[in-house]
Amino acid sequence: MPGSFHGIDLASRALRSFQRAIDVSGQNVANVNTRGYSRQAVDFAATDPVSFFSTNRQFLGTGVGITSVNRIRDMLLQGRQHQVTASLHQFLTSSGSLREVESVYNEPGPEGISNALDQFFNSWSGLASAPTDPAARMQVRTKAQTLIDRMKTAYRSLQDLKTQSQTEVQSTIGRINELATQVGELNSAIRAAKVQGASPNDLMDRRDAAISELSSLIQVNTAENSDGTMSVFASQFTLVDSFGAKSYPTSVNPATMEATDGTNTFSIRGGKLAGLLTGIVQSDQSMAQLDDMANQIRAQVNSLHRTGTNTPGTPPVAANLNFFAQNDPPALPMTGVMTLNLSNEVLSSPANIMTSVTGLAGDGGLALSISGLKNATMMGGKTLSNYHKENMAALGQQITYHQGARDTQTAIATQIENQQQAISGVSLDDEMANMLRFQRSYQAAARMLSIFDQVTEDLIGMVR
Repeated sequence: MPGSFHGIDLASRALRSFQRAIDVSGQNVANVNTRGYSRQAVDFAATDPVSFFSTNRQFLGTGVGITSVNRIRDMLLQGRQHQVTASLHQFLTSSGSLREVESVYNEPGPEGISNALDQFFNSWSGLASAPTDPAARMQVRTKAQTLIDRMKTAYRSLQDLKTQSQTEVQSTIGRINELATQVGELNSAIRAAKVQGASPNDLMDRRDAAISELSSLIQVNTAENSDGTMSVFASQFTLVDSFGAKSYPTSVNPATMEATDGTNTFSIRGGKLAGLLTGIVQSDQSMAQLDDMANQIRAQVNSLHRTGTNTPGTPPVAANLNFFAQNDPPALPMTGVMTLNLSNEVLSSPANIMTSVTGLAGDGGLALSISGLKNATMMGGKTLSNYHKENMAALGQQITYHQGARDTQTAIATQIENQQQAISGVSLDDEMANMLRFQRSYQAAARMLSIFDQVTEDLIGMVR
């Protein structure tokens, strides 16, 4: 049968429970500004009763205890947050990368390639009008060199952007592996705590924070295991399982958006990594377009220039001089922007710039034909100028799409964050109300303990 000390034990249980509840509320208040912290709540339950016999068997309660300290978290909403975070950072990175590619061209404007291209062909038109004017020849050479310089400058800048992005890709993969290792270590600590019957809420918050950062780098999916560990998957690749972390492959193919470990390939979806690869693909595409333009300019101008002469004759003899440097067969032809240069003959003297096919003074027919290349269709049925402008327009449309997607994902991410905060965030008003409630309960339990103590003392005094 319960003795006179039963009430003291009951009151002391209540005191300890309410003290722990106040501590949990204090922990919530202390972390009100801690990013990634999940509000914790105490679950109370009546402790097991004791039995005694009166006229029949009866049960008497033994008080209250804390069954668990729960972390308030919506896991479905958290999974959705990971997906949106991956998309947001993909478009944040890709839109920034594409804007950097666009800035390389300085279009539209007087410093752009379009302007240099127009001025180059216009200088030939001016030379056709004054074929004997040395200044007109010098103007052609100057404008040609300006066009070459601008194309090369843009090409080098694109190469630099690609190199920077490739470096950042490896840095991002390194960070992915660091976070995966961190999640694996936290899994081990959480599992050990679970085995001991503890609720490692702070460790789980740290794990969630690591996975959240991971989702900003690459799209991930998670699955919670029965032992409290969390498995993390990046498409078909298992980053973390219950046994630990695995290193993400460092070999990536931007064109196919895949990573490979030498045996298997894994799709790269979402996150900063996908955004960086988008920038690399655009840099490659832009460099290829510049190479095509350079090849066409060299081939078309040289083809006409070789037929010209500045020396009269009957019949006139073509000088067979290239305007742009070019290797003749059987040597390999020069290709690409970085081999686009003025020929040695033109560099040595502007007089080697051909203006006519007859060689007669005042004949600027060849120069006029070269100036006509400005409106000639050669790039897939387009003029050089239109080809370049359409490439710039396509790049602009890409930027608009990625910026629009970025803004949309930002709005969705904000909405989900607000929903998550409504569930997991700390409300100072609620916590202060809880603390006041637990404080009143604590005071009542303390008063109850005082009464039971006095009753027990009276009983002891009666025995004496």
